[in-house]
Amino acid sequence: MQFINGIFTSIAKQGYTLTVATAQSDAEMVELHRDLFVQRKVDGFILPRTMHDDPRIQILDQLKAPLVLYGQTENLTQYSWFDINQVECFHRATARLLAFGHRHLAFLGGDAQLFYNSLRKKGVELGIEEFDQEEVQLQIFENITTVPDGLDCAMRLLKSPQPPTGFLCALDLAALGVIRATKQLELIPGEHISVIGYEGIPEGEFSEPGLTTFAVDQYEAGFQCGVKLMQLIHEKGAKVTGTLTTAVLLERGSDGPACLNSSELATFIRSRKRLLSS
Repeated sequence: MQFINGIFTSIAKQGYTLTVATAQSDAEMVELHRDLFVQRKVDGFILPRTMHDDPRIQILDQLKAPLVLYGQTENLTQYSWFDINQVECFHRATARLLAFGHRHLAFLGGDAQLFYNSLRKKGVELGIEEFDQEEVQLQIFENITTVPDGLDCAMRLLKSPQPPTGFLCALDLAALGVIRATKQLELIPGEHISVIGYEGIPEGEFSEPGLTTFAVDQYEAGFQCGVKLMQLIHEKGAKVTGTLTTAVLLERGSDGPACLNSSELATFIRSRKRLLSS
C-alpha cells in the first residue's frame, strides 16, 4: 500500500490519477495492458514484480508505451527502472551469518518466476564465494512465499539429519514461518538458529524475537517510479534512467552467534523430541 501511496503522491502533483490493474492470468494481463493504452485510458505504466521474459514488458514495448519498472529484468538499457540493490542485501546477510559462525545455511527463495528471486539468490551465492566455500553448505528452496510455506520448509529442514543453523529468507513472511517452526520445536530463534528476512514488514517488528531484516522504503520507491514516469510522458525524447538504491538492515533478535553446529543441532532436536514424548 505504501508503494501505491508513493506513486499517487508523485503523479498527483502533475494532475494525474492512478489506475491499479489486476488480472487472473498472464494472457489476461497482457490484453488488459494493451486495451488500457490503445483505448487511451492511461498514459503510461509502472510495472512492479518484474518477471523473467515478462510478457507485460514485451507488449508495452511493442506499443511504445511510457514504461517504468519497479524491479529489474534481463535488459535494463531499454527501460527506466527503480530497484533496491538486493544482491548487496543478501550478500551482507550471508556474510553476517558466516561471521556469526554459521556454516550450514538455507536460502528460502520467493516466487521463482520473479526476477527479484534470482538477484537475492545471487547475493547469497556471492557471499559464500567470498568465504571458504568448502566450509559452507547451502541448501536452496524456491516458492517459499507465505508464513505456512516457511513453517513447513523449516520444519522439514530442522528435523533432517543435517539441519541448517542459518536461514536466509527472500521474504519476511517466510522468515516469520521459520521462527514459528523453531518455537514449535522448542528452540530459541537467535540462539539455536538464526533467521534473516527481507522487506521490513510491520509484523517482523512485533514477532518474538523481533525479525532481523532489510527494510525497504516502499513509499519512496513508489514516489520515484512516479517521477520517472512523469519524465517519460512529459519530456520529449526523455532518456531512460535506472536507479539502484539500498535497504536498511534492522538488527533485531532473530540472528546471532552460532551456539551449535549442524550435527550438534540435530542431536539437540532429537533429544528434545525424546524428552517431550516421554
